[in-house]
Amino acid sequence: MKKLFSFWGLLTLALLLLFPGKTNALIPPQDITQNSQTTQYYSVVFDKEQEATVLAVLTYANIGTQEIKDFTLEVPGNQMRIINVLQQYQDTQKFCAEYDYTKRTPMPSTYTTPNVYQSPNCLRWEDRSIGTYKYAKLETTSDVKDSSVNLKVTFKKAIPTQNSGTIMLYYKAKGYTTKEWDGYAYNFQTIKSNYDIDTVRAAVNVSDDLYIKPTSEGQTNYESNYANALPKAASFQATDFAASEEISQISNTIVSAPGVVEEASNLDPNENMSVKGKYYDNNWMGELPTIIGVGATFLLILVVLAMVIRKDKSFNK
Repeated sequence: MKKLFSFWGLLTLALLLLFPGKTNALIPPQDITQNSQTTQYYSVVFDKEQEATVLAVLTYANIGTQEIKDFTLEVPGNQMRIINVLQQYQDTQKFCAEYDYTKRTPMPSTYTTPNVYQSPNCLRWEDRSIGTYKYAKLETTSDVKDSSVNLKVTFKKAIPTQNSGTIMLYYKAKGYTTKEWDGYAYNFQTIKSNYDIDTVRAAVNVSDDLYIKPTSEGQTNYESNYANALPKAASFQATDFAASEEISQISNTIVSAPGVVEEASNLDPNENMSVKGKYYDNNWMGELPTIIGVGATFLLILVVLAMVIRKDKSFNK
């Protein structure tokens, strides 16, 4: 009985090793509503040359007492190329955010309906965004460091106090990956700034000739999200604000991009998020650890069976 128990115990352990639980699954797109918080959204694609192509949508809330005319971002990476920087803007309209209902005045005596009053006095006016998004190319200056670039961005429209402003940044950089015997280990670093960041989200994919675990879904994501979007993001050169449905669609895609997703919240000024993982030249290399594990597990099962059969034969003699 002890022999039988030991056999089934070892067999159960081997099966557990053979069929482990799945982790780090690709996260599907999410519906994200823009608000007055400071947020960062990234869509990142790595290629065989170990270069990252990055589209980022950065929204900054001005909670200070003065408008923001420019700011400086620290963009991690080497051999960086800033391809385009756009500001997103909507026209605004004044609306009354707070009324004084105690000081309403009656309508003129010629008005026939009794007990009707004119609109109350407005105590506080605010700006409300109206119409479609417009975009304009921004002027930037770069200060290259050893492993980052300090990028000064000057706004076309300053961010008023108690309002937010959004930019879309398109750049390429190296320095995030390390070549290993079976693939490429990556450590993507998000942008640092002098502001508290409420939410950061980064979606990582690979070009269509590579493989990223746990599935090769990143290949399809690359085709749909990047192949068509990148030329449009690069070619938009309007220096005055102009509507662009294509750029608006790209912006919406970035904030809910699928892929291997990492998120963080409540980052302090000059803090950023690291996104670590691995991608491969092909799916065989990506699944090699699993294949080795399966082979080792089957070998263990065979060894256990051989030992049990041998002991049973010795016992029966």
